[in-house]
Amino acid sequence: MSGYPTTGRTYMTSTRIHILIITKFLVTCHIVS
Repeated sequence: MSGYPTTGRTYMTSTRIHILIITKFLVTCHIVS
């Protein structure tokens, strides 16, 4: 069970990066439009 917190932390970080990429993509599309 010691590896659980690390997995959760990695998941949160990847989710945050994923949201950042989506936001960047939407902003870019908005500027292009």
